Amino acid sequence: MQLSHALESAPFTPAQRGWLTGFLSGTLGLDRNLPSWQSALDAARARTIGDRQHPFAAAVLRVDALTGNGSAKDVRCVAFDLRNSGVTYHAGDSLGVYPENCPELVGLILAALGATGDEPVAAPDGRTVAAREALTRDYAVTACGDRLLAFLADSAGDPGEARRLRALADDDPDGFLDGQDLHDLLEHFPSARSALGDLIAALAPIEPRLYSISSSPRAHPDEAHLTVGVLRYTRAGCPRVRKGVASTFLAERLRPGQKVRIFVQPAHGFGLPRSPETPIIMVGPGTGIAPFRAFLQSARPRRRPVKPGCSSATSTARATFSTGTSSRSISARAF
Repeated sequence: MQLSHALESAPFTPAQRGWLTGFLSGTLGLDRNLPSWQSALDAARARTIGDRQHPFAAAVLRVDALTGNGSAKDVRCVAFDLRNSGVTYHAGDSLGVYPENCPELVGLILAALGATGDEPVAAPDGRTVAAREALTRDYAVTACGDRLLAFLADSAGDPGEARRLRALADDDPDGFLDGQDLHDLLEHFPSARSALGDLIAALAPIEPRLYSISSSPRAHPDEAHLTVGVLRYTRAGCPRVRKGVASTFLAERLRPGQKVRIFVQPAHGFGLPRSPETPIIMVGPGTGIAPFRAFLQSARPRRRPVKPGCSSATSTARATFSTGTSSRSISARAF
């Protein structure tokens, strides 16, 4: 009882108490249920679900095309299932998505290295995974950072290639590296070869991409929507189509039920006014309609509280939405 009282009154954080609980029960064999702060620890753990370090594996509900055939842009609406996840958001927040690299590009890289993709390599978190999985899920293969360039320079058997790679790591005044990926470097510098695991370890971990959430929890309480413009392009002198890592992952390769690692990035100072009657002006500076769709869904008519004996009423603000060269004053009732 004295030990329990001491632990209960000690100024530990929930995480520190959790570690101590495991130590006492697992190492010393003491009763795991000594203090009564387990519920607080569980709540603290629950709050970490869906953040950058602890992404939530959300199931895809649907991927809908928003533009027709022949359109200058390819835009998709991607809906994720948040039921029973504990993940919450507000209109104006962003959704972080951990994408996967294009499997065709990964195949080209493995072929250039003479690898099968089954070779065991280390993931950024220390796990041992197959090379194909590491290049697909764990590492960035479309960016040529200084660390990779220096590693390739040290690996190059041709002195001229080594000098060129070191020069590029120092400076790239001609923009040679613009739009280049790992496969391009392996093609340009064929003598730069090393052990597969060492090369992969020189790559940067894949980074999440942030997209403005295009839905409101008022309209879709168990879903989060993204409105994604798909990026595809070619480089001069190379017919291979280049693909945006995240946009083509979301648009081309996701199927209903597939899981994607996501997290919410809260917005700071970017949201609707507190009063539903306050008119709003929204300007889309070429970055897309996503957050404004969320705002308009949130600004739909809201039923005002009324005094006893009075009829109910709704509040609807006027909204001016300007994007591109057009401007339109609309009512949130339309959305």
